[in-house]
Amino acid sequence: MAIKGIKLVTGEEIIADVENSGDNRYKLTNAVQLRMVPPQIAGAQPSMGFVPFPTFGEPLQSVIIEPLHVAYMYTPAEDIVSNFNQAFGGIATAPKQIITG
Repeated sequence: MAIKGIKLVTGEEIIADVENSGDNRYKLTNAVQLRMVPPQIAGAQPSMGFVPFPTFGEPLQSVIIEPLHVAYMYTPAEDIVSNFNQAFGGIATAPKQIITG
């Protein structure tokens, strides 16, 4: 499995462990939607948060989707993958930093 970002044709943005289910469909495990979280303080930057996908489904269930419902798939940014891994007990990686003397 690989952590991927998926944009559905309905406009939903999903992060999940994705694998080909063997019958030309995608199996999504630990699927979450990315949502904008408004700032708590005026003038502050908004942040991103995870919301379960499907919203009213059983927690931690796998979801099967048809490829025709996928607009595109991509590799998410490192900080999103790290947050996803922390949320689902995977290995969290430290952000890359350049060490200067």
